Amino acid sequence: MAWTERYANFDLGTGANDGTTEANAWRTTAAVIAGVAAGQRVNIKRQTAAFDLTATVTFNVNGTALAPIYYRAYTTTIGDGGFWECAYNGGGVISLNFTGNFCFVEGVHFKPGASVNSNGFQVQGIGSWSIRNKIIARGSVSITNMYRTWISIENTGAAQVQAHGTNAQTPLWTDSFIKRIGATTSTSLALRDTFGVSWTVRNCVLVGNGNAAEDGFFLDRMNSSRGVYLIGNRLYNFRHGIYVDEAPDAGIESLYVLQNLFDTMSGNAVNYNASEAGYVSLIRNYYRNCTSGFTNYAIEAEINNSNLALTVDPFVNKAADDLSLNSTADGGQVVRDDEFYMDPTVSSGMKTNPSSSWWEAAAGGGGTPAFVAFG
Repeated sequence: MAWTERYANFDLGTGANDGTTEANAWRTTAAVIAGVAAGQRVNIKRQTAAFDLTATVTFNVNGTALAPIYYRAYTTTIGDGGFWECAYNGGGVISLNFTGNFCFVEGVHFKPGASVNSNGFQVQGIGSWSIRNKIIARGSVSITNMYRTWISIENTGAAQVQAHGTNAQTPLWTDSFIKRIGATTSTSLALRDTFGVSWTVRNCVLVGNGNAAEDGFFLDRMNSSRGVYLIGNRLYNFRHGIYVDEAPDAGIESLYVLQNLFDTMSGNAVNYNASEAGYVSLIRNYYRNCTSGFTNYAIEAEINNSNLALTVDPFVNKAADDLSLNSTADGGQVVRDDEFYMDPTVSSGMKTNPSSSWWEAAAGGGGTPAFVAFG
């Protein structure tokens, strides 16, 4: 589609400020919310200092399926892939929210400021996407769809990343990184707790902090789901990698766990804490340093014999969050050799286990993941 370009610059002090040109950019978030409309792309310029979020800001304007709204950050030149830095400093419980339907949000760097309160981030409208954002939150994060989004939950409470959906939504998370820093009272880092929707998580990395009761994925209310698909993800340092808390109903295609990699779980790679009813499929998964791979299944045949326990560390440098595969025999190389395309009829394909992915360290192991090392 052809976007109608609009502009925001919260450092700007001159001009008509009607958002129609860079010289006349909107200069407050309230002006953006009041002025933006479906089919517009709002180019938000990075400020000299991080935007001072002293109160909750909610971008709640709806786009449409054929005319979305696109919030896109830049540094100096429109389209340069820059970031809009936003720090919460208000001292209360303050959040940055994008709740409109069919909204794309790209290039937001949401980070702690002076406040130590539990503050969160949302991109949760129907058909909305978080794209290439870096989120450091002390409260819960709620996202419908995400792509190349980096999230760090830094909190001692019950904060987590939630898959947001309704009966009209089928959330998708892909090529993203989620990490827990600090102790927590949460039961999970990533939560699916929404009635009536499917949920797909593909090619994502989840890193825990070894908390004794925290799981990577916590799947609740499976009896209302049309299907949960966990494909090609990498999980490290949890109690259970995947915890299924409630039995799915018979006749509902409920859970597919395909070619995931689990490392260092005090419990199991997958723990199914319910009586068998719906369909469960566990195929070609890898696990290491877990109490066991899979447990509490009434139908053991659903644990496909292609699942494999690894004997050595499969990651390049997990201490530095580099969960790309190493070349060690009986470790990462085993998983690498088993990569395959989900749909070979598509020219680009989709590898279930990402190779040379965006979270890989720039220097080939160790250091800060390349994506988050922006200036």
